[in-house]
Amino acid sequence: MVSMRNLSTTLTAAKQDAAKATLAAKPAATAKPADAPAHAAERPAVVPGARDSFVRREVEIGATVSRKGGGAQGAVSKGGEGPLLGQIKTLAGGAFEPTDDKLEGAQFDKAAKGLQSDLQRASDLAAAGDFKQAAGVLKLSLEDSHRVNGEYLTNGDLLGKIKGSKLEEANIKTTIKQLEFADAMKTAGIKDVKIPPTEKQLMEYFGKFKGMKQPDGADQARDALGDYFSAFQVHPVNVKGAPSDVVYSKDDKMYLAGDHATKDRAAASRATKGDTITAFTSAVPDSWSEVVPGKGDRNLVEGRHAGKSVNDCEGYAFMSHKLLGAAGFKTEGFVTVRDARGPDQPMHEMLMMRDPSGNLTLSSNEKILTVENKEKDFEAHVKQWLIEKGYKEASNHQPGGVYIGKTMQESEVAAVFEVAKKKWEAPAAQAK
Repeated sequence: MVSMRNLSTTLTAAKQDAAKATLAAKPAATAKPADAPAHAAERPAVVPGARDSFVRREVEIGATVSRKGGGAQGAVSKGGEGPLLGQIKTLAGGAFEPTDDKLEGAQFDKAAKGLQSDLQRASDLAAAGDFKQAAGVLKLSLEDSHRVNGEYLTNGDLLGKIKGSKLEEANIKTTIKQLEFADAMKTAGIKDVKIPPTEKQLMEYFGKFKGMKQPDGADQARDALGDYFSAFQVHPVNVKGAPSDVVYSKDDKMYLAGDHATKDRAAASRATKGDTITAFTSAVPDSWSEVVPGKGDRNLVEGRHAGKSVNDCEGYAFMSHKLLGAAGFKTEGFVTVRDARGPDQPMHEMLMMRDPSGNLTLSSNEKILTVENKEKDFEAHVKQWLIEKGYKEASNHQPGGVYIGKTMQESEVAAVFEVAKKKWEAPAAQAK
């Protein structure tokens, strides 16, 4: 999500015309010096109701408008209890007692013994690095079913009937995905694969696709990124109890100086001729430890998304940039989109890239979209289609203003400052 709290004016606008039509990049640039007082007052940019799919930044003034989370269950780790495999190992080594006295008896004991044996075998195989066999054991185990004292139970059901168990069927399915991804990395020649894999291992793995025959390598890289997201990442909107926003490290403060954004406060002061300076502080991820922190609130250990890290659209764009970049993809631009319904609606961050074959690819949260593009004259339309589709799939609404930058910070700053400068026009007015 992109958090916007730090504008000196009432932000009720976003540019939707030329930027959307041409998708022209609007990078931040240093303003030209102007004769003006150098000590203008500074107030933070505040975007009313800015709740979005990207940032809610810390700022000097203004209240944050929270976006309520919703969706699937999930508890948030307060100290990092370890991966799902650790919980499987712990459960496999414990006593299987039913949560309901009505289930007690020989039938429950037999079913529980079979499940316990499966979990132990999968744990041992994973520990030995045989990820493929471990995943196979868990897949077969989920297919087993039992009749226990007149009640029909699958092994997935049984997990919820064991005292002290924090695991559910969804967790076993996640573990299977993680094991299969680890096996793919091992098969590709990555040594000592970890779950979750390290940044170094992932970069090495995705680098394998760069050396493959194209477009096969690019296709496999996109598939692999989707598999990684599915196995190890989750958006906060899907996790009940997770923070509504993911706040990454704060960036350098940017100032609005005429038609440009700059880090030079004096230049902004000269451009405003002594009037109030508009300032904005973004906070986008800059390192792998910000998207896979290893411990803390964003590492889920309970609920259906246990074993995953919580990231919003900025985190997904950052990971796409790193991993697809290792696979030979070139960045066309980071894309910040405002909702067509108005400035109080969510904003969204995406990433446009070009694969080694020249085809365009868009990363939008966990979705990886691509279009085979052989006609350069049609490329602007392809980009527009990808951006509209990516935004609709993330928000179920039409995009309004589109802002593109060489970096994520540039695109966000452009979006915020355009909102500060331009009066918002209702969609109906724009259609005339």
